[in-house]
Amino acid sequence: MKRKISKLKIQQKVLFYLLGFIFVILCIFYLAQVVFLKDFYMFIKERSVKQATEQIKISLQNGYDYNQIQEIASSQDFCVYTYGIGTGNEPYYIAAIAGNFRACPSQPLLLDRYEELYLRARASQSGTATIIMNDKSEDDGDEIRNMTSASIVNSEDGNQYIFFVNTLLSPVQSTISTLQFQFFVIAVIIIAMAVALAYYVSRKIARPIRTTNEQARQLALGNYDIHFDNHEYVEIHELNETLNYATRELKKVEDLRKELIANMSHDLRTPLTMISGYGEMMRDIPGENNAENVQVIIDEADRLTSLVNEILDVSKLQAGVQSLEITTFDIVAQVKQICDRIEKLLKGEFYIRMEAIDPVLVDGDEIKLTQVIYNLITNAVNYSGDSKEIVIHQEVKDGQYHFAVQDHGAGISKEMLPYVWDRYYKGHKAHVRAKLGSGIGLSIVKGILELHGAQYGVDSEEGKGSTFWFTMKIHGEGEQDHKNES
Repeated sequence: MKRKISKLKIQQKVLFYLLGFIFVILCIFYLAQVVFLKDFYMFIKERSVKQATEQIKISLQNGYDYNQIQEIASSQDFCVYTYGIGTGNEPYYIAAIAGNFRACPSQPLLLDRYEELYLRARASQSGTATIIMNDKSEDDGDEIRNMTSASIVNSEDGNQYIFFVNTLLSPVQSTISTLQFQFFVIAVIIIAMAVALAYYVSRKIARPIRTTNEQARQLALGNYDIHFDNHEYVEIHELNETLNYATRELKKVEDLRKELIANMSHDLRTPLTMISGYGEMMRDIPGENNAENVQVIIDEADRLTSLVNEILDVSKLQAGVQSLEITTFDIVAQVKQICDRIEKLLKGEFYIRMEAIDPVLVDGDEIKLTQVIYNLITNAVNYSGDSKEIVIHQEVKDGQYHFAVQDHGAGISKEMLPYVWDRYYKGHKAHVRAKLGSGIGLSIVKGILELHGAQYGVDSEEGKGSTFWFTMKIHGEGEQDHKNES
């Protein structure tokens, strides 16, 4: 059964469960109103007679009070016959009180008629006994069933009383037959209404889920322009909002991926074209097979190798398989070497102003941190725009080494700042890439700094340039006193 249900659609499940619930309710109703009706009726009657008997016993213990017994008899349409017991244990008739005269025998209840009940009451420890008897109606001779309870009471005034509480038992069988027919009519109506309601409710619930499912399939096929509509159901509304957010993020990633492919294609094509062109020139043109042309081919091959290595580094960082070789080194000296090397490569086109400070020792992977600094500086070069100046800030504060590289380019919008470290991120589309870098350096920076547990970030404003920074704990924190130099 579970296997079959699991293959049902939500509309079919709702219909199935709702019909099952209606069926259970109808079964309970049938058992209560038809099958066990007679038992319920007898239970209620017996309890009512016992309650009335106890109330009358309490009343007679304080002495005979006609009005109080009349009130008890009238509350449940009982007939109450009271006898007193005189000297010699001879009972004498006191009164017959009827809550409903039609429910009482026409003659006062005689002790000899209920002799067995009287004897059982006297023999009982509680002084009470109950019996059901069949009588004949005086009008048509039909059988009438009675429930009668007898009790013996010793009053505080020294008198002894015996009273009988009598009530008619209605013929339940005819009522059961009526209820059976009524039940089947009601059951048919309820089932018909339940089917209609279940069909309507199941369709109403299933429709937005089907719509969301169809739109999700379009998303899986790469249609990132799909929009998941809001709905009155809170859960479906939240699901659609989540899917809309996922769609927007996937669209951004897809756009960035396309831009990366375009950038990488350009960056790969340039050195390959240079290598191929210079090789053909050296082959076809006499006298061009010289050291200068060979050096161009070597430089472009090195550039191509560097680009491929960066792609591999990104892949390793994303896969979490990069490891660190921790050593202690002077990071300030490393920054100066990198700046000198980049200035030589740029052949004076850019001015890199470095704020010098005393040597600072840090614990980290020297090669990978060198790559971080190199990538941040080359990124500033690539996005510096018309300004040809880059500023390197360094300071030691609170046991931390702070490094920042500032450019005066176009800057980054607030909306794009969260994505600047993404491996697919491309800055301003109008920028012209310089000779350095591959466009995926910031993703490598992020991965390496996170491996070192370093803090990092970017401060940027459109039209005012950007400042990329990171901080690291210095070696032997608190043991050395470093002073900043301007």
